[in-house]
Amino acid sequence: MQTWIGAIAIACPGVLQAQNNWVDAGMPQLQVPTNWIFSLPVDTGTGSLYVCGYLQLALGQPTLLRYSAGQWDTLGIFDQVVKTAVLWRDTLIVGGVFTSVDGVAVQRAACYANGQWSPYGSFSNGTINKLKVIGNELYAVGAFDEVDAHTCNGVAKRSEGQWVELSVVPGLNSNTQIMDIILFDNEPVACGTLNLSDGTRAIMRYTGTEWIGLGPGVLGGFSGLKALAVYNGELYAAGSVRLSDGNAGHGIMRWDGDQWHAVGGHLQDVYCGYSFSAPVYDMVVHEDKLFVAGGIGCAGEVPAERIAIWNGAQWCGLGTSFPLSATATSLAFLQDTLYVAVAPGNIVDGIPVNGVAKWIGGAFADTCSTPLGVHEQDTPAFFASLRVQDHSDGIFSVSGWGEACRTLTVHDATGRCVMRHAVGTDQLSVIIDFTHTAKGLYILRSDGLGQRMAKVLR
Repeated sequence: MQTWIGAIAIACPGVLQAQNNWVDAGMPQLQVPTNWIFSLPVDTGTGSLYVCGYLQLALGQPTLLRYSAGQWDTLGIFDQVVKTAVLWRDTLIVGGVFTSVDGVAVQRAACYANGQWSPYGSFSNGTINKLKVIGNELYAVGAFDEVDAHTCNGVAKRSEGQWVELSVVPGLNSNTQIMDIILFDNEPVACGTLNLSDGTRAIMRYTGTEWIGLGPGVLGGFSGLKALAVYNGELYAAGSVRLSDGNAGHGIMRWDGDQWHAVGGHLQDVYCGYSFSAPVYDMVVHEDKLFVAGGIGCAGEVPAERIAIWNGAQWCGLGTSFPLSATATSLAFLQDTLYVAVAPGNIVDGIPVNGVAKWIGGAFADTCSTPLGVHEQDTPAFFASLRVQDHSDGIFSVSGWGEACRTLTVHDATGRCVMRHAVGTDQLSVIIDFTHTAKGLYILRSDGLGQRMAKVLR
């Protein structure tokens, strides 16, 4: 085991006064720069923060990092990535894709006690995406077909020293990724990129005898959920959720036990619009607020770059600046201090961050939206379609913006802006020439007092 003193670089007072809300958390320098951190589990009993992800301090030696009392150390050398960790019954349990740790053969799950690693059940294939304690019981979710000789397609529970199934999930294949699980209304609820045999997508609940879809699920062929949380007695589900697919929310929705609702004024993409998804990767409830992290640009129409805070009535941002390429992949509170994992483009408020940043900015809320009734259905009136006419040979005319003096942008399927057109005060339409662009799907978006969009297949 190696140990480092956490060296934290603080922005110089008087030079970066507007940019000193975050500091680098001092994580050891990686041999291979990480482009993804999956989770930041916390052990409140010992005051430890764990970092799970693509972490290689030496080439070809993935590890698990721990931060405690201002020091960083490693816990084991694995053959592949560690994705999740949890403290259960005073023992650290980790899961991922690995099949060995410190030379000990394991099968995607291991436990750490008295300075030694040991196997913790045998997962035959795939990966463990998350370990979670709910209702004093330990669950594992991911993409796996069998564990400890039990068929468990993506969900398993620890019972009497082994992993057992809750019942086989109907319609799932081996490529299904279960990402999170939680207890709501005394039933386990799981989410991910799943499609049940009844057509329900992304989310399901366990009745005690079988898994069934939760309500209508999440609509859209590319929909999927990454994170679940229970907040103010309701279930919050977040991930790749789009208004344009007919869902109640964008990026996030809440379930009151009967139906889905929007959450405030929705989450918006990194361009603060609805043309692209605003994917959420993690949610944490802390001091009666819901903290959300992902590829977010705005929340409730106010700036909330990558991190947004929901207080039950309004969305708030932190006033933090991220590069467009950067994504917040995980959040954690250790002794009331907020930590965030960022990747790629690890820069926060202009300060280089080695994977994990620490909040030092005091009170969280910077800009907040207008308070809304939590049960209000608030689909934005400006989320409408542009009118597009195909003139053949790659020439299209676009119209239908509601106010004058707009900018019309064209984005490819990856979100990259490929064209930008200024729209004059009295201009009713714009000609878009795709003759010199690659064939594929393009998103047209008008920006001004509101936002409208259209899809064009070149």
